[in-house]
Amino acid sequence: MYWYWVNVVLIWNNVYMKNLIATIPISKVDIKKLAFNYGEELSNNGGILDAFIQSKLLDQFTKDLRDVLMDEVTEEISKHTSDNLVVQGAKAEVRSSTSYDYSGCEDIYLEELILELNEIKTKITLRQNQLKGVKHKQEISHPETGEIYTVFEPQKKSKEIPFITLKKY
Repeated sequence: MYWYWVNVVLIWNNVYMKNLIATIPISKVDIKKLAFNYGEELSNNGGILDAFIQSKLLDQFTKDLRDVLMDEVTEEISKHTSDNLVVQGAKAEVRSSTSYDYSGCEDIYLEELILELNEIKTKITLRQNQLKGVKHKQEISHPETGEIYTVFEPQKKSKEIPFITLKKY
């Protein structure tokens, strides 16, 4: 019975979403303006937290929808021979994406370089953690040469941001 109602809601939402999406401007500038205006409206009339959570839900929905449709959309775009396919004012094209997996190459030199890189990353992290303990300024010695020099405390930059965790079920 649960899935029946889910399908009913999905069918209704499909019609609703088509109408809603048809009203969204196509250009990035217009979308930014729409978001700004909506944010201003919410600031003046309340509902900011609800809208922020809804935007998080929409982000997740959009990501999942793209994952579901990716192969079919690629196939659909590929059917068109024109290089200038425009749908709802947006250019649609298929581009190649190439990546390489070097794990099976068994190149000894590459493996050595990767080990060196990981060692350097570890050294950097350790050094940064040591520098977090510096207050104002402090004289320290270089770990390899023994040279003494002055270091200053790192500048701490932080800001509070909202973090929304969606329910899994």
